[in-house]
Amino acid sequence: MSMDHPDILPVTPEPVYCSNRSGRHSKVAGGPHSSSFASFDSWSTNVSRIRQSAAQYWPLDISRKIADNFESCHWAVPHSNPVPLVISLSDPVVASVELIDTGERFVDPGDTGDLVLVDRTRSVVSNPSRHFLKVRVGVAERLMFAAQRLSIQGLRLLVKEGYRPLSLQRSYFDRRLSALRMQYPSASDALLIELTSRYAAPPEVAAHPTGAAVDLTLATQEGVELNMGSVLNATDEESSGACYTACQLISRQAQANRQLLATAMIAAGFVNYPSEWWHWSYGDRYWAVISDEPCAIYGPVEEERL
Repeated sequence: MSMDHPDILPVTPEPVYCSNRSGRHSKVAGGPHSSSFASFDSWSTNVSRIRQSAAQYWPLDISRKIADNFESCHWAVPHSNPVPLVISLSDPVVASVELIDTGERFVDPGDTGDLVLVDRTRSVVSNPSRHFLKVRVGVAERLMFAAQRLSIQGLRLLVKEGYRPLSLQRSYFDRRLSALRMQYPSASDALLIELTSRYAAPPEVAAHPTGAAVDLTLATQEGVELNMGSVLNATDEESSGACYTACQLISRQAQANRQLLATAMIAAGFVNYPSEWWHWSYGDRYWAVISDEPCAIYGPVEEERL
């Protein structure tokens, strides 16, 4: 997840609640083309609710932006795919997931073969750790599976970041929360934490410190990055909302590229955090909630243990 530029107000769609197989109350967001809503009328009603909710907290120009971005980047997904559950990392249900760590070791995905590329330049990340590309073995194996599917189409995965020290994750979260609190002093703590969590995961549930998450993109066989609609790690303001995975305000080619990435990653068992098209994880608490798994299998690891 990205965590720089703390002056940006992320767009937060108001969720609709449903129950999944485990009985957890999960949040589903959708648009007029998504089966998470029964009809266009119910979707329109949800937009109206968001406008009313946003107006309670923010000045008129900002509250309009929240609703307008939700209306244009409406989380629509093809009917052939399952409707994604959209739940905030700050939701207590995520933190409540049981953790049974498998103790799997960490590996560099760049050492697993030619199908997965890694960017060792730190061109879009500010992670100083020498382990910043490492992931759990199970994650690396699933990256290889996704990469094999993509190789048929002449494409490769390009990993930008994997492991992130827990101390660094904590500083990112605290810095963004403090900045939002200064910028919007009338907002409640709960809302500020929710907004912070859109781009900086709370340390206790963050996936990067566990080795479960990767920030990545698509590239050609020669390593040329594909057009994905926004720069990796771009904020909502910088990308005009294009950082949202299902945003429709990007070119058809970029949408097609995102679909290629999503199809391969989902087939390999990963889940995506919807405010960042590049962030995928397997084995963490958020993955467990979205995948309806009974527990997380990767917990945070201090850097000195790698």
